[in-house]
Amino acid sequence: MWTQWRTGACGATGLDYTSIRDVAGFLGLTRAQATDIFPDIRIMEAEALRVMAEQRDCK
Repeated sequence: MWTQWRTGACGATGLDYTSIRDVAGFLGLTRAQATDIFPDIRIMEAEALRVMAEQRDCK
């Protein structure tokens, strides 16, 4: 998902969720597995957004 960030004027705003299914498929995950890990992806997304916000002037 490294290249799947939605961006705005001040940087990343969140992951592009529409690509998760494709990325999960490339990794060999089943739909059930992708569904199971989605909450963890959202936690990682929130933490990454927090860190990126700290590193820029726009908050």
